[in-house]
Amino acid sequence: MEERISILVVDDEPDNIKLIDLILRKANYKVEYATDGAEALQKANTKKYDLILLDILMPEKDGYEVCKELKNNPSTNDIPVIFLTALSSSEDLVKGFFNGAVDYVTKPFVREELIARINNQLQLSRSKKEIKSLYDNITVKNKGIDESIKYAKRIQKAVLPARNSIREVLPKHLLFFKPRDIVSGDLYWIKQIDKKVIVCVGDGTGHGVPGAFMSLMGISSLNAIVADIKEPDACVLLQEMRNHIKKTLHSSSSKVSDSIDMAFCVFDYETKELSYAGAKIPLIVITKNSAEIDKNYSVKHKIYQREGYNAHYISGSKNISENPQEEEVYCGFKFSLSTGDRFYLFSDGYVDQFGGKNGRKYSRNQFVELILNAINIPIEQQKELLDKEINKWMAGNKQVDDMTVLGFEIEDIYGEVDLF
Repeated sequence: MEERISILVVDDEPDNIKLIDLILRKANYKVEYATDGAEALQKANTKKYDLILLDILMPEKDGYEVCKELKNNPSTNDIPVIFLTALSSSEDLVKGFFNGAVDYVTKPFVREELIARINNQLQLSRSKKEIKSLYDNITVKNKGIDESIKYAKRIQKAVLPARNSIREVLPKHLLFFKPRDIVSGDLYWIKQIDKKVIVCVGDGTGHGVPGAFMSLMGISSLNAIVADIKEPDACVLLQEMRNHIKKTLHSSSSKVSDSIDMAFCVFDYETKELSYAGAKIPLIVITKNSAEIDKNYSVKHKIYQREGYNAHYISGSKNISENPQEEEVYCGFKFSLSTGDRFYLFSDGYVDQFGGKNGRKYSRNQFVELILNAINIPIEQQKELLDKEINKWMAGNKQVDDMTVLGFEIEDIYGEVDLF
């Protein structure tokens, strides 16, 4: 059986209480009363009421004081208070609302108006309680989700290469890793096999939790394919990665939306060469050499020049999972290494970030210029430059995607000295 609605009537006139009690009981409300402010506060603190009808003109504590105390008390501040009074000036009304009342009924009152105003406030009160309950439930669930995602972040951090291990393989390097959310859809991966070093940057579909799943799947796939490859080559690695992801995602349709953009660089410090192959992840090479890139390389290649340095921008080819029924052969290029050469792999999060005066994307051209302008800054110190630049560019805009930039510089390659 549903519990009856309980209303506290506060008035120092017994005749008023009797009349209101009769009206409310006929409307099937449960009624209690208090004849002064102190008694009203005592009852409200010991029992829960659904609504309070409160007279203003009472001795000792008037209705304004009582209402104010009710609203300042956490245990009673959610009870709707309707003033029932002969005062009707605008100043009185404003004062009542200022002290926390939700409505006014002026004396003498009409029975139907009193019941209607009570019903309206009770409905509003019920709605507020329902909203609060939903909000509390959502807050609890969100807390659980946040804790799970933060735990996922620890897992993701554990599977990504540690900074110390990167430094062992690439003593001079830059790692700028800025997830849009708690976890990232981007990945970076480095492994040394004999006298070759594999460097990889990937960008999974989406960001947040879905992107993180793609990122973890990408790292798992990398570990699996590298275990079976004795002579790492960038093009072979990218092709094997495509095949592995197709099997993992069970891609049998003509096109799938889940994918990972990815690029590989492989150092061979016996032959002093670097090979690169990319699927929508570009490579920037900063060098003083004027070496020509293979003209058969079928993707965009642009050269920027600054103070004796050449910046080669080589875009990646098709997405790894695009048109999975077609056999994609990824092309690559080889680059002869010289001391001081710098290489940068990066996802599209940095260059596609909106900002600036016109709210446009940062752009690849601007990114290459930023890298060229930093030619005299040690590569290990460029993370701070990238962070400062993108924050200035965003200028209050929200980050739209995960950002990853992995750069490295070639050290002394002469003689029999190991690079790493």
